[in-house]
Amino acid sequence: MIVLDASVVIAFLDPNDAHHDAAQAVIVDELGKSAESVSVFGLHPLTIAEILVGGVRNGRAHQMLADLRSVGIVPIPSPSDEPLLLAELRTTTGLKMPDCCVLVVALAQSAPLATFDFRLARAARALGLRVLPEAPGRL
Repeated sequence: MIVLDASVVIAFLDPNDAHHDAAQAVIVDELGKSAESVSVFGLHPLTIAEILVGGVRNGRAHQMLADLRSVGIVPIPSPSDEPLLLAELRTTTGLKMPDCCVLVVALAQSAPLATFDFRLARAARALGLRVLPEAPGRL
C-alpha cells in the first residue's frame, strides 16, 4: 500500500496539472506491481474530502469518488489514538492538520507516502517514511 497526499490524486485526475505525469507514473507503477485487484492506495478520510471539494463544486463528486475507488483508492480507518497522534504531529512538525492526517495514515500503515508537497515530504522522511516520487528534483 502507498499513502497518497491530495496533491498526488488531484494531479492524477487533472491532465493540466504540472505534476500530472509524475502522479500518473506513481499510480500506474504501483497498479502494475499489484498482482490482484486490491486496494493499493490508502488515504485519510479528510484527504478524500479535500479531493472531492472540486467535484462537489462542479457536480461531479459522485463520479470522482467512483473514479478513486476504481484505481484502488480507499479510506483508511483511524487508529483509536488518532487525536493524540495528530496533536503530536502538529506540534512537532509544524504542518497543517490535513498534512498531519496524511502522516498518521502512513505511520499507522508503515507505508510509503506519495506527495508533491516539499514540507510534507521532508517531515515524512524525518519520521523514517519512504517518500515518492523518489527522483531528485521532483519535490
